[in-house]
Amino acid sequence: MFGWDVYRNVLRPGADDKTVLRVSQATTIGAGILTVFLAVKPPDYLAFLIWLGIGIMLATFAVPLLAGMYWRRATREGALAAMACGLGSAVVVGGLSFFKILTYPIHFSFYALVISAFAMVAVSLATRPTEKKILDETLTGWFIQPR
Repeated sequence: MFGWDVYRNVLRPGADDKTVLRVSQATTIGAGILTVFLAVKPPDYLAFLIWLGIGIMLATFAVPLLAGMYWRRATREGALAAMACGLGSAVVVGGLSFFKILTYPIHFSFYALVISAFAMVAVSLATRPTEKKILDETLTGWFIQPR
């Protein structure tokens, strides 16, 4: 991707295919060497960065995904609010945890997940519901609907 997207499109627009291929190969080898080096002697904050990434994904995507599938009152606006609040709060709460400004008894992503869920419910209830026809076509909440 670096060879085609960055090298050929930005750095050297007139580069031929063979040169771009060699740049791509060199970049892949360099990334592999860097990865091995970091795996042998990882930085102290590497574990935090991994958990930060997992926490951000959880807080950003879990609530809108689950609510969108199983809660018929969930709305597009609620999902967007949940994603924005989840992402923002995960970064803020994670940063406070990383810099030891605040310590938490539970992983910081839990708090961001709760904020995301609150935003999903509050905004979904405050906005116009999704049309019943669309919910029926997408089988939203199918297993919890009365038959």
